[in-house]
Amino acid sequence: METTTFNPVEMSRGVSEFGFMVVASSCFLITSVTTMFLYIRWLMRIINNIIETQQQSLKELLQSSKEQHLQHEEQIERQKDQGRTLDEIRSIVVILAKNS
Repeated sequence: METTTFNPVEMSRGVSEFGFMVVASSCFLITSVTTMFLYIRWLMRIINNIIETQQQSLKELLQSSKEQHLQHEEQIERQKDQGRTLDEIRSIVVILAKNS
């Protein structure tokens, strides 16, 4: 029959190595989580800046479109006024031609 003997040196070496593994793995986990957190915040900041820039561009485009629309409406009104003036001149010419 074999008997196993308790060897305190082997036991302490196992605990020592296991303790180091726990400390090393916890440091790795903390570093990994911190890195991921900072990376995600960095990406969110980049995405938010892109969205804000696009919103600003769209606001400027909307303002420009409104200004062009107003200018177009003014131009249409001016053309209507010019057309009416030409019709008035024609009618005056016709009246003068009939009277002479």
